[in-house]
Amino acid sequence: MNKLRVRAIKNISFYEEKKKTLLFFLSLILLIFISYFLLKYSFAKYRSQAKLNASIDRAIYIFETQEMTFNLDPNKIIPSDSPYVYNFTISNFKDENTCDVDIEYTLKIRSTTNLPITIKLYKNENYTNNNSTNLISSFSTSQDEDGAWYRIYPTLGPYQFLYTTRTTDTYTLVVNFPKEYSRNTLYSDSIEDIEVTVNSKQII
Repeated sequence: MNKLRVRAIKNISFYEEKKKTLLFFLSLILLIFISYFLLKYSFAKYRSQAKLNASIDRAIYIFETQEMTFNLDPNKIIPSDSPYVYNFTISNFKDENTCDVDIEYTLKIRSTTNLPITIKLYKNENYTNNNSTNLISSFSTSQDEDGAWYRIYPTLGPYQFLYTTRTTDTYTLVVNFPKEYSRNTLYSDSIEDIEVTVNSKQII
């Protein structure tokens, strides 16, 4: 009887040790898988951010209520199978100088109507990603006092910068002018002017 009891106790101890060992190895495998996917995600995010900031065409710094306007290079836009990509950043700091108030800003985009282009805009995203969001979905046309026609894109924002956080927003503007238009002499001598305006004001 005692021998049976001792054998039973040994069997229980054996199965408990085996169970603990199995749980340890399963936990270790799970940890390895989680670490792998976290590292893979972090590396992909790093590469994505590095690619996003690889070529900045214009940097805007906001420190107060103001309006800033810049134009893209119109002479570069000719019919092409590849899109024209422009990157610009908007920040509330430069070097050691940081805006000491909360700021909000809006973006306005205007282009001439000389070329049949399409414009897309992305904020803090790579436009090549399948899940990236185009901020521009429509436009209206307007004529100024000199009779020139413009495409007016919806105002974007407001976006906020808190003075407690040094922040940079990176924008990618993608212009498509399909190569098929190279066969149309109507556009041979035309240029397209694209204007970006940043309006900022202090948050009261």
